[in-house]
Amino acid sequence: MSNRIVIIILLALNIVVGYLIFHSVKKDVDYTNQVRIIDLQVIDRLKEVQKAQLGYKDTKGKFADNFDSLIHFYKFEKYMEVRSIGDLDKDSLAGLEVDTVFSNPLEKVFGNANYDIETIELVPPMDTAKFIISAGFIEKNDVKVPVFEVVDPHPFNKDRTLKVGSMKEAIYSGNWK
Repeated sequence: MSNRIVIIILLALNIVVGYLIFHSVKKDVDYTNQVRIIDLQVIDRLKEVQKAQLGYKDTKGKFADNFDSLIHFYKFEKYMEVRSIGDLDKDSLAGLEVDTVFSNPLEKVFGNANYDIETIELVPPMDTAKFIISAGFIEKNDVKVPVFEVVDPHPFNKDRTLKVGSMKEAIYSGNWK
């Protein structure tokens, strides 16, 4: 009879330990999935900021050092594009016409004139925190090169802070690649 009690107690302990192990592993897997989902949302927004900054630079010759300037450009200003029309002859510029075209920057950069530029500074998924943005110039081979950096101020994944650009190098890509 005492053997049966011991067996029942050990069986119950095995079930409890098995459940605790399962719950612990499931919790880690759920957290990893949540980190991946949130990181993908932040990366998508940083890619939008990257596009916006590159479009801003195409017209202004420098990157925006704050989101107010960036948003103002896309809401109220025009995207400037220089186009050459005609054939470029090897020895002459005759027949080549240069024209400046102004267009809606949202349409030109994002392909959508209704893109909600107001939310570009907000960190997903909650859209309450704002990205940290900085811009300036660095000197590379005696040439001033415009640079920018946009950083997630409160990364969900504590092992890696997502950012795009760099203030130390002329790199305009993100650190997630």
